[in-house]
Amino acid sequence: MEGLESLRKGQEKADALLSAVKNRGKIRDSYPKKLRESEDVHHLIDINALEDSPLILEAVADGFDINNGAINGIPLEGSRKGNPGGFHGNSASYSKYITDNVDGWAKEFEKKNGKKPTGTDTKKYLEGTLIPQARKEVEKAYKEWKDAGGRKSSGKNLNSYFKKLITTIKPSPRA
Repeated sequence: MEGLESLRKGQEKADALLSAVKNRGKIRDSYPKKLRESEDVHHLIDINALEDSPLILEAVADGFDINNGAINGIPLEGSRKGNPGGFHGNSASYSKYITDNVDGWAKEFEKKNGKKPTGTDTKKYLEGTLIPQARKEVEKAYKEWKDAGGRKSSGKNLNSYFKKLITTIKPSPRA
């Protein structure tokens, strides 16, 4: 029976990942404020981090709605069709920033609690700690970009800003 339970859990995780990736565009539709045509809604806990982190995947499987714009979204000037040079685009460094912080938190959690965090623990950490911290950092980066003239004039974007910041948010064991 353990084998069947393990397979069932594996299937639930696979289904959660596929659904999140397939429905990633819904974050724009679920953002609660009116957006300009040039804006994208950035996933604060992004899809690449979801694909790279078993802990984030567990949180999604346990109810974290990665595509809920009200919780996990922030509007940014995008690199949408007809709008090259936006702030939001490829963000590998941002994804690493998120996964590094989740991994650091999980180590602290395990040290403090004597067990690995569950998907529910990770969901609480994402919503209560990491998303608000990441939102502040993204807002700071976006302001710097806009103050430098935005678009192509600054030469920076979300990814270049987070290259400098990887692993600087101190993980918190709160869950």
